[in-house]
Amino acid sequence: PHGDPIPREFFSHQEHGEAPLARSRPGDLFLVQRVYDSDSGALRDLAEFGIRPGVVLQVERRTSEVGPMWVRIGDQKVRLSSALVNLIQGERPGDVMTLDELPHAGRGVVTSIDAQGPERRRLMDLGLLPGVEVVAEGTSPLGDPTAYLVCGSVIALRRAQARGVHIVQRAER
Repeated sequence: PHGDPIPREFFSHQEHGEAPLARSRPGDLFLVQRVYDSDSGALRDLAEFGIRPGVVLQVERRTSEVGPMWVRIGDQKVRLSSALVNLIQGERPGDVMTLDELPHAGRGVVTSIDAQGPERRRLMDLGLLPGVEVVAEGTSPLGDPTAYLVCGSVIALRRAQARGVHIVQRAER
């Protein structure tokens, strides 16, 4: 649940080269991939802020290399102590876009949903929540709707619906 790799057969696992949040600069987007769980109190604090693997943060400011960092998670601005910043590992994501712009077989992570009322509820019920990975699987013969893989299920969205889902494209590995 904290992003630690699961060992494969014979206890081997592949590291992905995550970078520490502490290296990020103001204005950077940062995709959380791992949260170290050595301090249970700090882990609870991060959970209360909604910081977990898959969440995209935007670095607002930092007063010094060892001081606190202010980050934005969706509409919420959060102050993280230096100790909390040092527990977070991840990567700078690719391009910021809407879901309808995601190319075939492209991967993205949902950052926000720009819809209201029943439409917003439907998108959330389909699994499109901040931090969730989405893969563009294919389009219909006429180009609309498009099939997306979300939480192990394939869903179809019309271009107008997908335009209301904001994502950051995952960097290819």
